[in-house]
This record gives sequence, C-alpha cells and structure tokens, in this order.
Amino acid sequence: MLSLKNIVVHYDGVEALKDISIDVEAGSITCLIGANGAGKSTCLRAISGLAPPTSGEIWFEDKRIDGMSPEKIVGLGIGHVPEGKRVFSEMSVFDNLMTGAFLRKDKDGIERDLERIYEYFPVLRKARNRQASNLSGGEQQMLAIGRGLMSNPKLLLLDEPSLGLSPILTREVGSIIERIADEGVSILLIEQNASVALKLASKGYVLETGRIALGGDTKQLQNNDHVKAAYLGISPTEGAPAVRAPDREATDRAVPGRWPPGRWQDRGPQGRWQDRGPQGRWQDREAPERPAQEIRVQDKEVPAIGAQDREESDRLVQDRRPLATWQDREPPDKSVQDRWPQDRWTSDREAPYRWAIDKWSQDREAPSRIVKKTFVPTVREIT
Repeated sequence: MLSLKNIVVHYDGVEALKDISIDVEAGSITCLIGANGAGKSTCLRAISGLAPPTSGEIWFEDKRIDGMSPEKIVGLGIGHVPEGKRVFSEMSVFDNLMTGAFLRKDKDGIERDLERIYEYFPVLRKARNRQASNLSGGEQQMLAIGRGLMSNPKLLLLDEPSLGLSPILTREVGSIIERIADEGVSILLIEQNASVALKLASKGYVLETGRIALGGDTKQLQNNDHVKAAYLGISPTEGAPAVRAPDREATDRAVPGRWPPGRWQDRGPQGRWQDRGPQGRWQDREAPERPAQEIRVQDKEVPAIGAQDREESDRLVQDRRPLATWQDREPPDKSVQDRWPQDRWTSDREAPYRWAIDKWSQDREAPSRIVKKTFVPTVREIT
C-alpha cells in the first residue's frame, strides 16, 4: 500500500533521514520505534508532504506522491495526526472535527463518519459545543485522532498518540487504534513507548540516527537482545532460564573442594554457629564470679551479696555515697552551713536590683514639670 524507497531528507543542510526504506501493508499496523531525534516524525512529514524528500521515492497505491502538495496527499487518502495534539483551542469540538473533512463534498459520508467517531470517543459527543482548550490532555488527543479520521483516510499516520497520557488512557487509545485497524484503515504508528507499539503492530522498524537499524516481525523484534536492552529496558540475561537443582548438584560434584549442597547454615556438624558452643547461646551462660569490691552498689537496688561483703566494699570504695539523699546529709564544714540559711534566700532578704538604673530612678525625685507659656490672643471690641 505504501512504500518508501531510499528516502533522504535534509533540514538546513543537515541530513535527517538517510536511505529510509519502509513498506506498509493494507489493513495492518506498522510501527516505527526509536529514541528522540532519530527521525521518526521527519519520516511521517515526508510522507504527508510537509518535509519534501531530497532524494528517493514514495509510492502510495501504485502512485508516486513525493513532490505533491499536502492537500493533494490528503485527498488521496492519507491522514496525519501530528505529535502534541495541535487542536484549534479557540474552536469548539464540533468545528475541530469538521476541519478534518474540509476537502470532502459528501454530506452523508461526513455525518456517517462523525457518528462513528462519537462511537469511538463518547466523551466528544458530550463536549461537542465546548472549546477545545477546556478539554483534558486525553480528550484533546481523542479529538486529534477523530479529526484525522474525518478525512476518511485509507492510511492514518499517528505520531506519538500516547504522549503525556496516563496508563489507563494509553490502554484505551491503544484499543481504539486496534478497532480502527480492524475496520480496514492501515496505520503507520510512531510510539516512543516501544512495548505498547510492538504489542499493537504486526510489523515494525527500529530507527536510529536517521537509518533503519532493524526491521521485521514484531515478535522477532521483541526477542532481539538489542531491542530489549535499548527500548524495552530488559537485560539480555534476565530472560535466561535459571539453573535447576540437579544441574547445580552435578556442578558441585564436578568441582573438587566445593561446598556440599544445601544451606550454608546446615553444612557444619553443629548447625548454627550460635549453637556450636557447649553452653548454647552466650546469653544463656552463667556470668563469672567477681569480687565484691568490683560491684557498684546502686541506691535503689542492692545486689544479692552478703552484709560483710557490702561493708568491705564500702570501705574500699572511698567516694561511695551513702544510701540517703544528699539533701539530708550534713554539710562537711560549719562555714558552709552558715553560708546558706535553711529557708529560701529570697524570703529573708530584699531582692537585689538587677540594674543600677532601677535603683537610681527610685531614689531620685520626679523632675518638675515645665509648663510652656502659650500665646493667648485677645479680641477687642471696636467701638
């Protein structure tokens, strides 16, 4: 249906596409995957006439279309849904859909396609009189796809339809793309989400730096190690089968001096290393006896030692405090006792002044008040 043969596209002297050759079959979904800047959008623009190729040929239904104007290409049956939605935000949903059918003259076919789009996207029927700027991102993407379908295309070019959508909306848009393909519309899909694109399409191409790196059936691409590592985020070793137990035991026997099979905890004769001692866990062993003078006697709890050992410990430890609290002890010096009264120091004496200015302000008399003389005008009666 569509065939690109050795297409080369330049942007201001820079070669964006280098000898691209792609085939799209009728009634199927073909995907293009690749990194940002690989040339995927440029490929669609070359097909729709927005980026004329420098060299090469583009054939659609046995007719060469490279060099044609975009409106003539749309009239042949190629619809283009660009990246980033690009709806007319100041226009209503209905007017946006009707712009897709601008070149059509069959009113019955336009009404039939409009009802079909409303069946695909019921939310657009409810919001047909609202401005496109008031729609959510997912609804605007549905509107862009519906506008592309209003041209009654035979081939639909979809550029990143799931960009910026939630996973739920991505699955919904994917199911609608499958439904459109089942009704006979061929689709050339560009999708940065490689896993979604390879699941929807039956044939795919990998585009890298303007060249076709890989191409073929999508199942083969999904099993390719390069595609797994670069686009699917799967390491080539993740899909390798695990070694079974008999193979591992045979390996253990083949290697001399290798540990016996089983858990390492069970390899020793005594099981766990915690149980290897004669007394079991070290927490359960009895503590060694120490002399009484090494045991510190606390105030509240006294260890179970004899009275003689306790008296001997008190004599050896010179700085040991008595059992009573320190408030009840007598001061060691009489001068210390006279220094502080028994009650609070604030009860018997006058509180000291914190700042000298307070004392100075209390001792001085208040300054005399100065009364200013004011001028009081007098009014004389004129006789």
